[in-house]
Amino acid sequence: MVSYNDVVLPFGYEIVHKDVSFSDIKTRKVKRKASTSKNEHFRNLIQQSIDNKVLFDHVLADNWFGSKENMQFIHGLDKKFILGVKSNRTVALSDKDKKEGKFQQVSSLNMMVERRIFFYPFDQENLHKRRWISRCSIPCI
Repeated sequence: MVSYNDVVLPFGYEIVHKDVSFSDIKTRKVKRKASTSKNEHFRNLIQQSIDNKVLFDHVLADNWFGSKENMQFIHGLDKKFILGVKSNRTVALSDKDKKEGKFQQVSSLNMMVERRIFFYPFDQENLHKRRWISRCSIPCI
């Protein structure tokens, strides 16, 4: 969705097409899944908005889309993001912790509601709040 003043419009949507059949080993039943992941759909919708010249500065999404690949994709578009991070992700709380490889699970932090936190790219004003997500090169707060 994109919002301009009082007007909110969808900028795109995708119907999930489960085009791949497979056999569940445990149940021995035939199941179906999509050949395109939800994260690929997410990135495609963002790229579609860029291609359609939708004006926006930020991408907001829940922790379903808080993957390293999505963060790097959005960052590569020079956009900011606010994404939920699952509680099993690991973060370094300072540059020093990152250099020393001291990462801790988000669930162990005492700073969030329901053991979830949101990350977004930092700016110079918030440099002291910078955090690092394990195996992600983008500093966040």
